[in-house]
Amino acid sequence: MPGLRSSVLGPIVFLAACAGHATIPVAYEASSPTADEIAANALIARGGAHVTAVKHEVLVGQIAFGDAGLQRFVVEIARGGKIREEIGDYGSMMIRTSDGKTGWVLDSAHGVKEPRARTEDDLRNAAASADMDGPLVNYREKGNRIELAGIDTVKGAPAYRLKITMKDGQQRVDDIDCSTFLELRWEGVVHGPNGDIVYESYLDHYRRVDGVMYAFEVTSGVKGQPPNQRIELSQVVLGDPVDEARFGRP
Repeated sequence: MPGLRSSVLGPIVFLAACAGHATIPVAYEASSPTADEIAANALIARGGAHVTAVKHEVLVGQIAFGDAGLQRFVVEIARGGKIREEIGDYGSMMIRTSDGKTGWVLDSAHGVKEPRARTEDDLRNAAASADMDGPLVNYREKGNRIELAGIDTVKGAPAYRLKITMKDGQQRVDDIDCSTFLELRWEGVVHGPNGDIVYESYLDHYRRVDGVMYAFEVTSGVKGQPPNQRIELSQVVLGDPVDEARFGRP
């Protein structure tokens, strides 16, 4: 399930949490900004210091796959690469966790009653989803590289295309609105059991929560195909982690 997260929650991948974010900077008029300037303004748009101050977040809402109906959806993320994802109702639910080192999957919705260890590829997806700040924040310290790859149009809005190369060589593209500097689209590789697939997510309906802007609607799918996943958030709660054990074996 790619993505709730904007430049901050790599993708949340269920196969996979977008937060965008408060003060909106004025768009550059004289000339195109540099990649560094776009990254800096994107952080300001998301909420600046409010973003990096978040220690724990819970995203609550519903998710739909293809033509299926909406299901309960909860993602909990804490600093240190910790993440817990839940889809479905109690008693018939998929739960995926990671404490930043190991991870587990419990899929009672499909008859799997005992947790199993997550695969290496699945843990890589989880690590991207659990990056609370995203690849643009302090990108040099993280070993990432960014470059401006031109300007595209996303749902009628001009957007700067930032090509991001991660420390491990993986690449993604973030499309940043030229006026608001909020993220409009994310594109990157999802690692699945049948190989790598290029996914893209569109982020809409931003709202401010405790100084941080989050996209409350995200549609995702394989690039070049109609979207097959929709996330609608109803609530975002920020605070301190309640129980570290929630990120361990379900």
